[in-house]
Amino acid sequence: MQTETHNGTPVLNAVKAAGEACVIPGASLLLDGNIKSGATHLAGAYVARALLGPIGWAYFAADSFSLSVSGKNLFTHFSSK
Repeated sequence: MQTETHNGTPVLNAVKAAGEACVIPGASLLLDGNIKSGATHLAGAYVARALLGPIGWAYFAADSFSLSVSGKNLFTHFSSK
């Protein structure tokens, strides 16, 4: 299975990172036009924040940014060989 990479400019990646950190988790996916995945990350972040606190919120933000920039989930980056 080939993964699709979304190589953007450093400025676009900085805007995506700022959106994840300052606005909402899923912002980078929403900027890419991936509404379904962005909304799923946002809903998951609210649930994770209720259960795990800010760590859950930060995980969903990092996962969304990772998926937007590299096409892989955060867990896949750490579990792949």
